Amino acid sequence: MIHERTGHRPFLILIACFLLGALLLPGRGDAASRRKGPYLILTGKPTSMTVLWQLDGTATCTLEWGTDRGYGLGRVRTTEHGDDHQHAHTIDGLEPGTLYFYRVSMDGRPYEGSFRTPPGP
Repeated sequence: MIHERTGHRPFLILIACFLLGALLLPGRGDAASRRKGPYLILTGKPTSMTVLWQLDGTATCTLEWGTDRGYGLGRVRTTEHGDDHQHAHTIDGLEPGTLYFYRVSMDGRPYEGSFRTPPGP
């Protein structure tokens, strides 16, 4: 006795085409995205500030800072440290009691913020 099971064949073909299409679509599946931060940590000195953030994958990022949104005082490229895709950079040489702006860029996506350094002694 031979049974024909053709009732499910069109459905299975549709599922296979969908999965194949999903695999072939261009996308940012490999791009890391922001998981936490950026956030700031005081260093204990009124002339520095540490900026930290965490991604969900590996990526090289850029941190820029300045006294206005032109970010003209500094720029560094960061790579992750540790095994949890964390990035950190301590900005030194800042003036006490001064407002600064910073921007973290990752895969062309900027995250902007500002901080004021503590007053000097």
